[in-house]
Amino acid sequence: MKILYSDDKPFKLQSHITHSNNCEIHSYEPSLFLAGPSPRSPDVKSWRNEAVEILQKVGYTGTVCVPERKGGLLPLKPGEVTEAYMDQTEWEYTCLQECLNIVFWVPRKMGEFNALTTNVEFGWWLAKKPHEVCYGRPDNADSIRYLDWLFNKVTKKKPENTLENTLVRAVDMLCDVCDPFTDDEFYKIHKLKFDDKGDLK
Repeated sequence: MKILYSDDKPFKLQSHITHSNNCEIHSYEPSLFLAGPSPRSPDVKSWRNEAVEILQKVGYTGTVCVPERKGGLLPLKPGEVTEAYMDQTEWEYTCLQECLNIVFWVPRKMGEFNALTTNVEFGWWLAKKPHEVCYGRPDNADSIRYLDWLFNKVTKKKPENTLENTLVRAVDMLCDVCDPFTDDEFYKIHKLKFDDKGDLK
């Protein structure tokens, strides 16, 4: 698994072209973006560390984009727009465009994880890439009623309520859009985790 942080170069989706029966088949390496609230204080633990551990545990072999800096929090005051802020914003936008799946995990707790930017990103990318958005949140998250409704309205799916199930669902979605003729045993085995209705077994 390759992990990209926001102080790395932005992710660029690579297309591989193979030929079968005189037809071009475009296949892509799997890629996930971990969207959702980021810590604004060093006292707040990022949920993305656990997300990366889960992806490693399930054997995910693609790229995961983590919109946080390896070196710690972005040094910003509330409302401040600096070159560092613009670099971060541009990095996120580029990676969100390029990734094959956007995982929204929204553990909103007002005062800790306000997720105000997440609200905007969720609506924007759900409208632009509805089949590439996976969404989950804890049952005790604050103010997620509208996000739940909108996600169900657009995708006809219900949100997941654990981080692990959200990530497993996202990887399953990637199995449907990456190379259907892949030799990667993980993607063949992974489909066995879901029943015919697409529910986790």
